[in-house]
Amino acid sequence: MFFISINYTPAEPLIVGHWAERIVGNYLLRRGFIPYYSHDNRGAFDIYVRINEIDVGIHVRYSARGEIYLSEEEAHRILQSAEEMKWKPILALVWKQIKFFSKIASKKYDQKDGYEDIVEALMDKNSK
Repeated sequence: MFFISINYTPAEPLIVGHWAERIVGNYLLRRGFIPYYSHDNRGAFDIYVRINEIDVGIHVRYSARGEIYLSEEEAHRILQSAEEMKWKPILALVWKQIKFFSKIASKKYDQKDGYEDIVEALMDKNSK
C-alpha cells in the first residue's frame, strides 16, 4: 500500500555531477532558477538554465588557487557552442565561493574579477 503525506516537505534538491557543478546548481536553485545538468557532459556547457528570459550555458571550473586559464581552443569551443545553441555563455569559477564571468576569451580568470551574482554577470555591458 502507498500513502501520500500532504505535510511532507522534500529535502533540498540534489544536483548530480561533479561537486563543483553541484555547488553551482544548488546556488541557482536557491535563487529560484531551475538548472539542467548533463551527467556525462562532453560539450562546452555543464549546466543550462533560463534566467530572466535568457538561455544560459554555464561552463563550470574549479581552482584551488582562485584562478584558471582558458586556452584558445576551450574559449573557441564555448563561444561556438553558445552561438549554435543561441545561449549566453557564462564561466563559473568555484573556489572559496562562486564567481561568474560573461566575457569568454582565451585568458586568465581571477576570482577577484568575477561577479558573485550570476544576474549581474549576465548584465555586464562589456561582455560579448
